[in-house]
Amino acid sequence: MRGIKRDLTLYLIFRFLVLLVLVMMFLGGMILYFSYQILQNETKGNFHKTTQEYLESSIHRKNGDIQIENKMKQAVQAQNGWIQILNKKGEAVEGYHVPDGVPERYALNDFLAPDLSVPYHVSRWRITIDKDEYIVLYGHSSKSSKLYEQISSYAVSDTIPQEAKRMAVQEKAAIYLLNHEGRVIEQYDGGLEPDISVIDLQQSYEYDPQAKYEIASGSDPETGHILTVVTLNQVQNDGKDSDKSLKAFIAFLLFLLLILLLVSVNYGMKIGRGILFIMDWINQLAKGEYPQEKLSPKGHTESAFFNQIFQSLSNLTKTLDENKREIEGNERLREEWIAGLTHDLKTPISSIYGYSKLLQTDPKRWSLDELKIMGNTMTEKSDYIIELINDLTLSNQLANSSLPLKKERVDVRGILRHSIASLKLELERSKSEIEFESHASVVMWPVDPVGFRRISDNLLANAVKHNAAETKIVVKLERKNGSLYLSVRDNGDGMDETTQRNLFRRYYRGTHTKEKDSGTGLGMAITRQLILAHGGSLELKSKVGEGTEILILFPGE
Repeated sequence: MRGIKRDLTLYLIFRFLVLLVLVMMFLGGMILYFSYQILQNETKGNFHKTTQEYLESSIHRKNGDIQIENKMKQAVQAQNGWIQILNKKGEAVEGYHVPDGVPERYALNDFLAPDLSVPYHVSRWRITIDKDEYIVLYGHSSKSSKLYEQISSYAVSDTIPQEAKRMAVQEKAAIYLLNHEGRVIEQYDGGLEPDISVIDLQQSYEYDPQAKYEIASGSDPETGHILTVVTLNQVQNDGKDSDKSLKAFIAFLLFLLLILLLVSVNYGMKIGRGILFIMDWINQLAKGEYPQEKLSPKGHTESAFFNQIFQSLSNLTKTLDENKREIEGNERLREEWIAGLTHDLKTPISSIYGYSKLLQTDPKRWSLDELKIMGNTMTEKSDYIIELINDLTLSNQLANSSLPLKKERVDVRGILRHSIASLKLELERSKSEIEFESHASVVMWPVDPVGFRRISDNLLANAVKHNAAETKIVVKLERKNGSLYLSVRDNGDGMDETTQRNLFRRYYRGTHTKEKDSGTGLGMAITRQLILAHGGSLELKSKVGEGTEILILFPGE
């Protein structure tokens, strides 16, 4: 039972851990994959949103030189941008697609100015390559800044010049002219019509890759007027690719949940079928039904754990069936024994009763020889009844372990000799022979003298009485490996399988008192019980027509 509990625990834990590990590995891999895809989509749509981790994985140092991977160059070129890598001194050590006019060296003041004082929208990152720190600059052409430089070259006073308006129409830009108080003096949409407030125009501008508009502005030191140019953001990422990746990830999660649900249902059905199968089997056993073959439910042939339980139930079913058959056989033998015993008791009792009635009449009418015949017959029948009662009492005491043996060291060889001598008349009548073999003239062994004498008497009497005439019986007694061995072998009639199976069972007999080889049906059962009570064991070997051998072992002292 403890092994089954351990196997059940390990079985469930192993299945759960395997499923958990597979799900975690699969889920983790898909999270990494979709995260990478989303990052790639974000980078592809707007390089300004690139992460530090992506830059560090795409920029390497080889043989002392900084190198940029091709995939990163392609993303920069696709957005018409440029990239520049600076060391700690602000010197450019590598670049790609860097336009003219972008400095090769930067001072501290340049980093304090928006977009590093160049006409480009610039994003910056600090990365680490082989424990050295670098600054990565990414920029793309700022349409609003270029247009602002062109427009501001014209004299702007209280009105927007016509040439500036013409340029705004060509570039689909909006121009705002504000005074020093932030009030709009004049505005020109130029076909853009941006949904932007005056407050947004007055705030300090910092480039936002997600913003809809680019804004470039500056003030005239003479008039204090502020000129602001608004254009569409050329690199605005609508997020459609990222939304697709996110939707795909959500769809994958739903698919994974469906798979887990199906696996759980299948797993539950397997466990449930096994448990229901076991419960049905146990219910059949409870009803006294013992099917010889019961197929395991479909889906459990691969489960070592359930196979172990099914095998245990199969063994239990077989044992219960054998016990049931044995009980039924014992009951049948008991009924047959009682029926035969009842018949046998009637014969001696009838004899005793009949002679006692005759003796109640005039006893002078019977001669002395007739009285002796009556007395011998009554004594013989009374002895049989007493023997039967004693055997029943002894058998029940041995079966209930209520008869303590009184062991003492005695000469078991001498006991066997007495048993052989008591069968002298039987041997002469049947012309049979008993040959006794012993390794020593005296064999001392701790046994119950009365019990051992009963064992030897029953074994030898059974060998003489239940064999044909002129049977040779060999009794062998020897000490070996610290144990005592007793063998009774004959070359008589032998026994069939039914007799061998029932020989040592209580009530097994087939004779009654009118036969000379009658018995109580308890002799061999008592013999077996006495041997087991001594801590011994016995083995029966027999074949019809070849004889019988009974081997008995008494363990070491």
